[in-house]
Amino acid sequence: MALMGKIRNLPNSDNPAAMEAESDAREAAQRGDLPAAIASLQHAVELDPKFTRDWLMLGGMQMSSRSPDEALVALRHAVDLDATQVLPLQMLGFAQVSLKKYEEAVTTFRRIIEIAPDDVDAHSNLGNALQRLKRYPEAAAAYEAALKLSPDRAGLALQMGTAYLRTGDEAKALAAYKKTLELSSAPVMYNDIAYELADANKQLPLALEYAEKAVRDEEEASAKIKLSDLTMKDLNYTFSLAAFWDTLGWVHFRLGNYQKAEQYLEASWTLSPGKDQTDHLAQVHKQQHKNPRPVDLNFLRTTKVPRLTPETANAEFFVILARDPKTSEAKVQEVKFISGSDKLRSPGKALSTVSFKFPFPDDGPSHLVRRGILGCYPVTGCSFVPYNIQDVHSIN
Repeated sequence: MALMGKIRNLPNSDNPAAMEAESDAREAAQRGDLPAAIASLQHAVELDPKFTRDWLMLGGMQMSSRSPDEALVALRHAVDLDATQVLPLQMLGFAQVSLKKYEEAVTTFRRIIEIAPDDVDAHSNLGNALQRLKRYPEAAAAYEAALKLSPDRAGLALQMGTAYLRTGDEAKALAAYKKTLELSSAPVMYNDIAYELADANKQLPLALEYAEKAVRDEEEASAKIKLSDLTMKDLNYTFSLAAFWDTLGWVHFRLGNYQKAEQYLEASWTLSPGKDQTDHLAQVHKQQHKNPRPVDLNFLRTTKVPRLTPETANAEFFVILARDPKTSEAKVQEVKFISGSDKLRSPGKALSTVSFKFPFPDDGPSHLVRRGILGCYPVTGCSFVPYNIQDVHSIN
């Protein structure tokens, strides 16, 4: 059961006025009025200081409203009402991790384990907090305890392997990674192992094998996407490819293959210019004695399109980009109108004639799903600008 579902299942208050205040809070939350919801919950716990459910709801809403100190006070009130209950401690631990209070989170998760020693998530969360503190031997022990309780969870084996790798125990790390892949052959598992090995500068031939497999499998899976039956899962392939190309580029960097590294890191950075991608690409350029190039993301994202209308018009589209085997340029394979001006409902022919500024890193069958705005203006003409891939959360 999800955490919020568990909170809702906690007992009601015996105080009718407190229950009415909680009802007011729910109504305020539904209409998006978070301050009013918080005020109603504060009133509810004033009326009934033992109302655990509303202390937890109050703490959660205060975290959402960026009032961390008040949130921690509310959550500790809930914990103090019954020190044998796991749920309030879970909420407190998650809040402490979110606020980077890792030492406090370690104490909280250990309290949960004392109450419920078979709670897999408590051991796993303890391991996560210890990892953040770089207490890797303790983190490895926590993950190992979690994996004993739930031996079929590949993610736990992966985390345990990484903790052992960071302690310097390669043998145990590789054994854990082998266990991970026995439990799950998903490309993300190969990618994550490859990244950790590359980051530690260990077992680089194995890291290269795993990174190449992750990229190959994800590229092949992305080639099956069709805009006619697009799903939210399909959007993840583009996001994953950005991450997997970064990993493969980082492995090549560690191996000294700087040209290959640049190809993959350039593609990853262009698709998703995050902090790690920027840092990895900068390190390659440093080794190549290249000056950092000026960054103009608007230029990189903007693709000129033949004029479709002399008037001002805008519309949103999904497009699928693929590498043209003849020119190696990024070309539009499919177009899907989402919303906007009817004057731009049928731009497929125009979009298919232009090349996009995207450097595909290899000749794999990668298909990238991009959502963006096609805009036309009397003076500047028409252009297509895709959104950041991290900002696309809907297919409608």
